[in-house]
Amino acid sequence: MVRSAGIDFYGRKSVVSSHNICDACGSLNLLSSYVTIRFFHLHHFPLIPLGRVHISNECAHCNHRGISSIRKFKKLRSKDLALMMDSFNSHPDVPDTAIQGLHTLMVYNEESWFLDMERAYGRRFYEHMQVQFVIAKGLFHFGRYDEAETYCRKAIVLNAGPRAEELLSLCQSMREKGCPAQIEPESMLRPFKFLIAVAVSLLITLIISGISVTRNYETWLVNGSPVTYTVEMDGRQYQLNPYGRKQIILRLGKHQMQVRDLAGHKTPVSFNYKTSMIKQKFWNHALVLNPDAIAVLIQETVTAGQATNRYLFGNVVNELEGIDFPFASFPLWGGAKRSAQTRLENYVPSTPLGAVEFLRENGHSDDVGEDSYNQSLSEDR
Repeated sequence: MVRSAGIDFYGRKSVVSSHNICDACGSLNLLSSYVTIRFFHLHHFPLIPLGRVHISNECAHCNHRGISSIRKFKKLRSKDLALMMDSFNSHPDVPDTAIQGLHTLMVYNEESWFLDMERAYGRRFYEHMQVQFVIAKGLFHFGRYDEAETYCRKAIVLNAGPRAEELLSLCQSMREKGCPAQIEPESMLRPFKFLIAVAVSLLITLIISGISVTRNYETWLVNGSPVTYTVEMDGRQYQLNPYGRKQIILRLGKHQMQVRDLAGHKTPVSFNYKTSMIKQKFWNHALVLNPDAIAVLIQETVTAGQATNRYLFGNVVNELEGIDFPFASFPLWGGAKRSAQTRLENYVPSTPLGAVEFLRENGHSDDVGEDSYNQSLSEDR
């Protein structure tokens, strides 16, 4: 049965590898130490990082390995290396100090430090069999088979016995095979590729939005009259049908709007549109321009199935917030949502005075006068 979820390791850095005898299976194989990240995965897709860990002597044959947190490994490494230095300073001429120090450097894969020790203690303890043999093991560990072979022969002369002869045979075998002593590192970012891709996509989106920050795609021209007329906006003309609407692209900044062929509306209207991109996008901002100033806008809000209406009348420039559906119907699921949703609509009266009557019926008798409305209609005609 294939496991769909579990914990696995992803990525490799600070890789140190060598051919050596595995403590678990007893075979000569590539042993590797490296830093990796432990992840909880689902169907082999890494989801939750569980921290960095240090892998010690991972066998390529049986997969046996030592595992410790990177924090614990660094703490133990610092402690052991400090003890080694204290021992060197207090007992520099004791062979056991050299043997213990060489072992410590092998455990933590400190190759350059080990080579310095080899040059110093190899000559100092030239006649000491155990020191010569440990140096041979270390050089074999770091893949220096020619030099290891030299120290093996010294140890054999000093009666190191079968273990030195076995190590010498391994050195000769590895030198002839020319086996690689390193595995390839693997990017630690590999598990984060999906998250990186999402972040890059968001960054690109923000850059594009930043480039287009001077544009607004929720600007509407609305005709509240029963006649067709033309609006000129910053030198560009738009034709509005009776009770019609048109969505336009409007830059941030100052604008001038003028009705060209509608009586009584010859004076240009100037306004400054400076709503930020963030407010436009996240506050569902909508800019509605009504050049004739007689359109009745209905702002309908539905919360858990309960509808409330707000009526807007008499303004040429209307800056609105929270408009989820400008001049569109609610989707089928709109009324069922518990959070409020708002749409905007342009009321179309059935008679010339229908807008006045509609506003009065909904409690807005003070907002509009019949004489002023009649005057606007007569001017329009």
